[in-house]
Amino acid sequence: MKELFAATHQQRDAVLKNASLTNEQKQTQLTQIRQTSKSQLATILTPEQLVKFHQMRKHRHEKHG
Repeated sequence: MKELFAATHQQRDAVLKNASLTNEQKQTQLTQIRQTSKSQLATILTPEQLVKFHQMRKHRHEKHG
C-alpha cells in the first residue's frame, strides 16, 4: 500500500505543478488519479479492510479538519 500511496502522491504533484494544464484539466486528471487509486486499493484490501480503511480516513479528516 505504501507504494500505491507514494505513486499516487507523485502523480498528483506532477499534475499540480504542470503549468501547461488549465485548472479544469488538472481537476480532470486528479479525478482520474483518485479513481485509479481507489480501484487499486480495492484489489489490495478485503471488503472488510476497505470499510475499516475508509472509517479511519474519515475519522482522521474529522479530527484534523
